[in-house]
Amino acid sequence: MQEDRSAAALAHPGPVRSSAAGPPSRSGKVALTVFVDPGVRRAVKRLAVESDSAQQLVLEHALRLLFQEAVDQGSLMVQEVPPKLRSLAQARSASAS
Repeated sequence: MQEDRSAAALAHPGPVRSSAAGPPSRSGKVALTVFVDPGVRRAVKRLAVESDSAQQLVLEHALRLLFQEAVDQGSLMVQEVPPKLRSLAQARSASAS
């Protein structure tokens, strides 16, 4: 009986889990996965190269602009924008006052 269970475990192993916590830069963060056309990915890569920054930063900038638009339209309050992405939204809302 024990051999049958071992064979089944080898045939259908569970998820592989790493004991490492990951790089410190990812601490407290979650992945946001999107599926885009290949041309969108190429454009993000090109913008990152042209601005000499990481794709992560290019996408954070795009999210910052999206949040700003939502704040401008009143569908999102500045306080709802994550602090790291808040600077543009705060600057605009302060100048509108």
